[in-house]
Amino acid sequence: MVKRVLVSAGPIPAKLDSVKVLMNKFKGGLATYTARLLAAHRDLCVHVVAWRGTKVEGFSPSRVHRMSDICEYLEFVKWFEADAYVLAAAVANIMPVNPWEGKFPSHEYRDGEEFDIKFKIAPRIIDYVLEWHPKTVLVGYKLFDGYPEDLIAAGRTVMAESRAKVIFCNTPMDAALEKIVVTPEGGAFPVGFDEHAELLYRVIGSSWFSTKTESMSIKEENIPRGILGLLRKVMDTNRHGTFATMVNSRTDNSQLMLTTKRVKPEGSLYDSLCGVKSVDVKSRFILASDKATMNTPTLWGILLWRQQSGIVIHGHQDIGCQQIPYVPPGTIEEVDAVTRAMRTTNEVYVQGHGFYKWFFTMEGATSFVDSLGGV
Repeated sequence: MVKRVLVSAGPIPAKLDSVKVLMNKFKGGLATYTARLLAAHRDLCVHVVAWRGTKVEGFSPSRVHRMSDICEYLEFVKWFEADAYVLAAAVANIMPVNPWEGKFPSHEYRDGEEFDIKFKIAPRIIDYVLEWHPKTVLVGYKLFDGYPEDLIAAGRTVMAESRAKVIFCNTPMDAALEKIVVTPEGGAFPVGFDEHAELLYRVIGSSWFSTKTESMSIKEENIPRGILGLLRKVMDTNRHGTFATMVNSRTDNSQLMLTTKRVKPEGSLYDSLCGVKSVDVKSRFILASDKATMNTPTLWGILLWRQQSGIVIHGHQDIGCQQIPYVPPGTIEEVDAVTRAMRTTNEVYVQGHGFYKWFFTMEGATSFVDSLGGV
C-alpha cells in the first residue's frame, strides 16, 4: 500500500503586515532533500508544504503546497490528510498579536522614531497534529544551539508534548552532518544524515498494534511466586521497565501472558498487572484485560519462541549484549527484529530503546535485576 506523506520544509513566517514577515534564516534545502530521499521509495507518495518563497525542486506542482504565513500553514496541516507528517520546517515561534491591516504606515514616523509591537508565542503546530489526525505517524525536528545534553533535553520536551514517534535533533552547525535521534522511550543516539533518512523511512513504514480490552481475571494462586517482588524491583528505578510470563486464567484455565499496563497506576502492584489473552501478528491485534505495555507484541513473540516458558525482562539500560538498530516499539517490525535476533541468544539490546532478556527461572530473573539495581 502506498502511504501519503506530508513534509514541511524551509521557513514558515509570521505576518507583520501585508508585505513584511518575521521568519527564520534557514532556506529549507536539507528538508527538501530529505523529502526527495523519501520520494525515491515507490511505496510513499510525498507532498511538500513550504512558504511561497522557498525553493522546492524535484516535485510536480500538484505535490507542492505554498503557504503565506503560519496561520495559513496551521489550517493546511489541520485539514490535509496523510499517513505521516514530517514537520521539518523552521516555523516562526513568535507572531504579532495584531498584524497590521495593509502595509505598515512608515511614512507617518520620523527616521529613528521608536514604536512598540506586541508579540505572542505562535502555536506549536506539532503539538496539535495527533489531536487532528489521531492515527497518523508524527515525526518532528528540533533545532537548538547548545551543548548535546541541552539539545537532547529540548528534543525530549518536544517529544513529551507532541507524542511524536521520533524527534530528530541537531545544532545549526551539524544539520547537514548528524542528527541525534530522540525516541518515545527516552533513548537518544546519533546518526549520520543519510542514516536519519533511512530511519525516517522505516518509522513511516512501521505497522503498530492496536488493543481490544476484554474482562478476564487471573488466579492469584497461579501468579508465579515472587512475581510482585520482582515487579517492584523492576519499577524501583524505571517505571517504564516491565516483564512477561505465562499464567493460568481464573475463568477457563487457559494460558494468559502476564505483563504490566501501559500506564501503571500508583498504589497496589497487583493493579499494575495486565493479562494478555492473544496477540495476532497478522492483523496486528492484541486482546488483553487493559491497555498493556507497548512492548506486549515483542514480549509475546519471545515467550512464543521459548514455548511459553520462562520470564522476559525488559528495561532501558544498555547491558552490553548484542545490539540491533532502532525499531519503534509496539510494531510488527520490532517483533520480527527482536525475535529473529533472539533465536540464537537470550538477550538483545534495541538501539535507543532498551534490552529484552529471557530467563528460564524466576530466580535467575530476580538475581539479574538485583545486579542492575533496577531496570
